[in-house]
Amino acid sequence: MRINFITAHTVSATGDFLINNRKKSMVEFLGFESGPRSNFTTTPNVMYDYFLGVLSGNEFKALSYIVRHTWGYHKNEDAISLNQFLNGIVRKEDGSRIDGGVGMSKPTIINALDSLENKWGAILKTKRKDYRGGNMTNKYRLKYIEDIENGSNGETEEKTGNQKSTGC
Repeated sequence: MRINFITAHTVSATGDFLINNRKKSMVEFLGFESGPRSNFTTTPNVMYDYFLGVLSGNEFKALSYIVRHTWGYHKNEDAISLNQFLNGIVRKEDGSRIDGGVGMSKPTIINALDSLENKWGAILKTKRKDYRGGNMTNKYRLKYIEDIENGSNGETEEKTGNQKSTGC
């Protein structure tokens, strides 16, 4: 099975670079496109200049996943579920895989995210609740210098959704 990382689509007949039972198959890397022209994620230099040298591999992978799903899609924040961190994202339309997750166990992901937020101060997490108080997918984003200046220094909570009409 081969994957073309230039277009992030596979060149196999299955249309998927992960196989059944969530086990990653061996893929043959075809190479990078020469020079960043399209289909790339802008990444802050501090990721490499500072965090690469101080974060654990798991923390760096989790931070990279957040950068990819925020800045990579030109967004400041994104709702990213633990399942997405674990298993990646599959397109609903055609079942093709967008990514394969971070390759860590659930407890390892939770520890890495907690460390990124509380030890390193690199991310902000918004815990989301529906109108009944039920948990929804957390939102993640990079923490900016402006957040510290504005006093937004930690986890926040957001209530979402509308209460159903009673018909009165």
